[in-house]
Amino acid sequence: METAGYEFREQASVPERLFFRCDYQYNDEMRRVHIHVTEFGRIDWKELVDFRDYLREHRDVVRQYEKLKKEAVMIADGDGEKYRKHKEDFILNVLKKV
Repeated sequence: METAGYEFREQASVPERLFFRCDYQYNDEMRRVHIHVTEFGRIDWKELVDFRDYLREHRDVVRQYEKLKKEAVMIADGDGEKYRKHKEDFILNVLKKV
């Protein structure tokens, strides 16, 4: 991952996952890509896949999640923990539906 330009972020990783990020220029703005790496079959892997699949099937929920993520960016002001906390209830509610 690092040879591909991704930076390992130990402080953003949790015991179940490794976290990488990469910043790149897209047209006239900077973009950031986050990659979470987890072991196949673990509960967090299943939750991530279930959440992704639910969003793929529910476009209205995608729009809600998009709005929530934008709010989280503004509220968190670069604080990853605040960002995650702002989204937590929404994600847990989606996971209850799957």
